[in-house]
Formats: sequence, structure tokens, C-alpha cells
Amino acid sequence: MTNRTMLVIGVGGLEGFHIARRLLKEGYSVVGIDDDGKAKTRLEEHRLYVLTHPSFQLVQMKRLNKKGLWRVLSEHPVHQVIVCPNKDDLKKDPSIFRYELTRDCLFVDQIEPKREQLITLNLPIKNRGDNSCIHLFAETVAGPWESGQSFFSTIVKMMEEHKQVIETRNTDLIRLSFIDDVVESTLRVIRLVENGETVRGSYRIEASDMISMQGVWEAINHPSHHMIITLPDDEDLNRSERLPTLSSLTGYKPETSFLEGLYAFLQWYKAYQTLIREGIR
Repeated sequence: MTNRTMLVIGVGGLEGFHIARRLLKEGYSVVGIDDDGKAKTRLEEHRLYVLTHPSFQLVQMKRLNKKGLWRVLSEHPVHQVIVCPNKDDLKKDPSIFRYELTRDCLFVDQIEPKREQLITLNLPIKNRGDNSCIHLFAETVAGPWESGQSFFSTIVKMMEEHKQVIETRNTDLIRLSFIDDVVESTLRVIRLVENGETVRGSYRIEASDMISMQGVWEAINHPSHHMIITLPDDEDLNRSERLPTLSSLTGYKPETSFLEGLYAFLQWYKAYQTLIREGIR
């Protein structure tokens, strides 16, 4: 158990949801800011419902703003802040500066800011040489509770409907980051900071597995060789490859295979669909 309080911004998204759940399981108190607005899918609403816990407090905002963030920081003795993607970040909306806003609010009153207090995960930050805090990047994050347009969801949909669809760009290789591996990698960084280590800069969370599109369909014995999936841009891939790997810092290397990840997703998917059929709203 721990008496530390963590602030997770973007708690309604896939990464933020899973990080918050893991922190609660580890005994942390968690304040979660959901800044995705009110227009939510049923799955997104259920993520927030699942986070119900005595040590969890949810703060909802239409959009992250300085006044609201100031209020949260003044009311809670936050030890670290983790900023995760929301819908606007995933669209790479240049009008949203969630990282800069958080950084400025967190450090403004500190003579010697503890830069390790702030961790970002998969934000569309162009300057990956920024050493003002800790930036983590992972490619093609997938796993239980992902949205219907994500990696495993698309595969399952094709298996169920026996449809052939078209891939979004010319690439044959998927660098898959299973969500549990991404969360474990992030938790390892948190523990390093708690132990007094100085950690700053940008790091690449290594892929859990790398598989070709041909390999995907052979693994699931599906006749189609095409799918709809959003993959990182070539520019993003090249920039990520130039970053130091996080495993060199933490000693933890993601190793969940494609089939292991797909099996875990299917187990969750079947259970979730059963709940929906039985009338869970």
C-alpha cells in the first residue's frame, strides 16, 4: 500500500483508463481528469464506471483548462501527473496544448521544479528532444477496452462478419504494443522516480510484438489479407526509432505476443458482450 496520490489526465481514454486501474490496484489514490467532453460512446462511459473505487475521484471537464486544473492541483496533494491521449490528441488537433498547460500549472510556483513529476504518454509532441519532463511513446497500442476502430477490435469484427476491407496505408508490418506492457513500462518509470532516480527526456516503449499482415491472417486462419487500421505515420515511426528504448532504463522489455494479446482481448470481448446482452447500461 502507498499513501501517494497520482493525477491521470485523459482517464477516459484507453491508456489513461488502464494506468488508473493499475495504480488503484497497486494501492495509490488516483484523481482522474476526463477531458473528452460529454459526447461519449457506451464503451467510454463504461470505462469510467469500472474505475469506481474508494480511492478514485473523477473530475470531468469539457476541455482541459487552466482554471479547472489549478483547482484540482490545489485540492489534492498530487505526487505525479500522467497526461494520456484524449480524442483531440489522437486527431492531432494543434489547438489543444494539454501538455504545455499541465506543465505550466504544475511548475509555476516551484523554484526548482521536480521535472520527474510530469509524465506524458503518446501525446503528439513534435519536439521529442524536450527534456523538461518524461515523455513516453508506444506504437499501435491495443488490448481490452479499446475502441471499435482499434487493432484487435477490427480483427474480431472481420472474424465475425467474414468481410474483406481495405488497409489505410501501404505497410505490411505492425509494431504492436499490448496495453498491459505499456502500463507496466509506465509503472516502472513511476517507481524509478519514487526511488529518487532522475529520469527526464523522451523514451520509446519497445513493441510487444512485430507481425506482418500476412502473419495476422495466417495466425487466425482468415482468408482476407486486408483490414482497416490506423497506423502511425512514417514520420512518427522514424522519429520514434531514433529515441532511446525505455527498457534500457527500466530493465523491462515488453514480450506479449500477438496471439497472447488477441486471446486476452477475446476473453474480455466475450465477457463484455455478455454483459451488454444481459442489459448492462
